[in-house]
Amino acid sequence: MKVLMISHDPSVFVPGSPAHLRMEAYRAHLDDLRIIVVSGRRGIIRDPKGFSGFIPDLVTSQDPFEHGVLAWWYARRYGARLELQVHTDFLSPYFSQSVLGSVRVFLARILLGRADCIRVVSERIKKSLIERSPKLSKRITVLPLLAKPAPAHEEIILHVLYPQFSFIYLVASRITKEKNIGMVLSAFAEVLKKHPKAGLVVVGTGPEEEALKRRAEKLGLEKSVVFIDWTNSLGSYYKSADGFLLSSWYEGYGLTLLEAAHARVPIVTTDVGLVGEILTDAHAFVVPPGDAARFAHAMNELLENKALREAKRARLGALTGIFLDEKEYVEKVVSGWRGCTKR
Repeated sequence: MKVLMISHDPSVFVPGSPAHLRMEAYRAHLDDLRIIVVSGRRGIIRDPKGFSGFIPDLVTSQDPFEHGVLAWWYARRYGARLELQVHTDFLSPYFSQSVLGSVRVFLARILLGRADCIRVVSERIKKSLIERSPKLSKRITVLPLLAKPAPAHEEIILHVLYPQFSFIYLVASRITKEKNIGMVLSAFAEVLKKHPKAGLVVVGTGPEEEALKRRAEKLGLEKSVVFIDWTNSLGSYYKSADGFLLSSWYEGYGLTLLEAAHARVPIVTTDVGLVGEILTDAHAFVVPPGDAARFAHAMNELLENKALREAKRARLGALTGIFLDEKEYVEKVVSGWRGCTKR
């Protein structure tokens, strides 16, 4: 079987990178795999192997939006089957609050109706798609994203780095509008009224970073909030934090929730992504998206109710199978592609 992939990740062409190694693992199960990367910063990058004489049996796209349009065009050009992947909960009412979000929802609704197969990363997304378009149900398969426990550097211990804080909340996220980290700051300001020695560590970078720092200053949180650049070695941050916070308006899956759960750090999260599928109220404090008052209440309860906090931590420790084996993951991806060409 020959596959053409439309990707957004330029690192698939960087020898030795995790994405490149995964592509090579796919190739080992296929007759051929060619890739086109469409990156906002670097434009369109075509596979160094070239495309002369290459006719795919299947075209797959890593989203049903702009990349999906290109995948649909190539599938039509070659008479190939079309698989569209859905990695985010685009049918969440919060996704379409921007013009770009509305355009992407419009594109996805059209393209998914024309796809032969649809791979989603969570049961939440599958349910939302079927509720809108029941006829899609037979085309949808659920395969979570490949995730691993976050690497750790044992010398990083948050309470050693920041001894002024008696209790440390951690946020690890891209700093973008959909992550709604500004709500965390508002909730944290309420927490400080009762617990002035609590601290908040935000690990991440993104287009909203400066606005978020200005918001922290406006709320008078300069001495209680620490901003750290993004790192891929988050394991020690999870392990040495007292609580992990996720405040997104929507998520496709929520890999940081899995990483935090693996580290057994108690969690306060909005009801997004894998919440309800892997993590439930038994494992975490779950709050509706955008509800700063309830988020602050959950943060206080996490800090004050040690018995409940430890009970949730113990249940996190009892979770099994939250990370797929990489070999198993690759086999499931390729099996899905083969199944799509036979439908």
